[in-house]
Amino acid sequence: MSSTQEQNEDVVRRFITETDRGNPEILLEVMTEDARWHLGGATLDRESLLAASKSFNAAFPDLKHGLEDLFAVGDRVVMRGVNSGTHTGEFMGLAPTDRSVKFGILIIFRLEEGRIAEAWEEADVLGLLAQLGVKVPPDAT
Repeated sequence: MSSTQEQNEDVVRRFITETDRGNPEILLEVMTEDARWHLGGATLDRESLLAASKSFNAAFPDLKHGLEDLFAVGDRVVMRGVNSGTHTGEFMGLAPTDRSVKFGILIIFRLEEGRIAEAWEEADVLGLLAQLGVKVPPDAT
């Protein structure tokens, strides 16, 4: 692995570690000014991602990214994990349930000059909602 790939992994690992410590503002340091985060069908800029992260962390203040795999190829870093947390704040209009949840996540990061320039995230949102007691139609899974 090249030193650039190792450095890219370190940037992503730092982003995850600081986010787990309750510091979503880390994304302002590790992301480029014009970074884009593709989340399902939405594309967020840094400020929108920061707002979404703060909202999610308010709903799940003990959120942790259980890192299962992290590897770099060229300018990409792939992260696969299992997020866990407790639903103690409002989430998507749903009142707190105090339920513990676990859901899979996969993110592909593209880095430029040591900073995250773009990311594609897929998370098991249907599984998360089902754990919170939301009735998920059988044809939605």
